[in-house]
Amino acid sequence: MEDAADLVRGAHPGVDVVTVLAAEEAPSALMGEARRGDVIVVGSRGMGAVRAILHGSVGVRATSEAPCPVVFVPAHEDRPTPEQGPPEPRGRIVVGVDGSDSSRRALRFGLQEALLADASVRVVNSWEVPLPADTTALEADAREVHEEVFDRQSEEIVAGVLAEVIDDRTEGLDISAVRMQADPVEALLEAGRDADLIVVGSRGRGGVRGLLLGSVSQGVLHHAPVPVAVLPPHSENGD
Repeated sequence: MEDAADLVRGAHPGVDVVTVLAAEEAPSALMGEARRGDVIVVGSRGMGAVRAILHGSVGVRATSEAPCPVVFVPAHEDRPTPEQGPPEPRGRIVVGVDGSDSSRRALRFGLQEALLADASVRVVNSWEVPLPADTTALEADAREVHEEVFDRQSEEIVAGVLAEVIDDRTEGLDISAVRMQADPVEALLEAGRDADLIVVGSRGRGGVRGLLLGSVSQGVLHHAPVPVAVLPPHSENGD
């Protein structure tokens, strides 16, 4: 604990550092300390989703129960060690949106982080066109119509979320949109490969339920090579 505190004090002398040693499991200790308006930051050991469930991963519980945003920093050999300091910023934050309340929370957080970091924002929306098992039975013209409908819906979703979330403070940010026909997790991972942070919302489907429903936030969390911020259902920033 003292080594960790000394590391922070050395890197950021102006930061007030307090250590807490809790005689309880890590998820409960973190949930007990966190308040609205805070940010929880944890390291990710790269455990797969099922293994994380069995080992009581902090991430699985935090993405559904935390009262504030949770940032997961992955452990990768090509990332600097704590003694070397953080990697050079790339100046880009990627946010996944799908028109839901959870994605609006994610976009608000991503925009605020971009203001603090003087970064650009890349908004990502993807879709998958439902096709019959025998795709040869669907004529090319009909398939093209399906794709055009989903593409138009994607455009409307992105425009609507941006119009609702952007305010006077964030309207001057460099914001771009990426829309693609792809699995949402794959789309976010591809768009976020050169980002400083990927931001996603969580609908609170933690644990086994989240696995069965194919949670996008958990999929990104377990495979992203860059830090991932997850906005749980009750994580709107406080005053």
